[in-house]
Amino acid sequence: MCNNTKTNEKYNVELGAIDGTNGADVVSSIRCRTEKYDLSQQKVNVNVGNSGIKYGVFFYDTYGKYISWTGWLAGTEYAVPANASYARVVLRYLDNRTIGRSELRLLSECVTTQKTNEKYNVELGAIDGTNGADVVSSIRCRTEKYDLSQQKVNVNVGNSGIKYGVFFYIHTENT
Repeated sequence: MCNNTKTNEKYNVELGAIDGTNGADVVSSIRCRTEKYDLSQQKVNVNVGNSGIKYGVFFYDTYGKYISWTGWLAGTEYAVPANASYARVVLRYLDNRTIGRSELRLLSECVTTQKTNEKYNVELGAIDGTNGADVVSSIRCRTEKYDLSQQKVNVNVGNSGIKYGVFFYIHTENT
């Protein structure tokens, strides 16, 4: 199933779904949903592997107004709308089976968070190669943007097997 281990009986998911048209909670015995995560405080990572589980991420603005959702996903990457301040995750089995307590525990292990105030020179996430936008990823990491007129940037991965890409942006007054 998912790769995390929980030691207590309190889960980060509850039985129920979210309406894709308005972002409201709806009753469901075949879906489970998370609480609302503050994206300014944490990144939401979802890893369902090859477990027969799909998920969707629902986004809300600063005032809690529903923006959109990703649709059903199986991979680890998804794009976050620029105006999103909060996110919630809904999970389901591909066969739409009823979710019991044991399934709730297993599904809760698929969703993890990372505090965004931890300081590293890299953060979890990727960059969309078509438009340069930040996208959520639990299998890639990225740096902040560097001003090349102010500093030199070196990347040394040695023989580690790590691959990397460098993205260049045109400086404008708004960035």
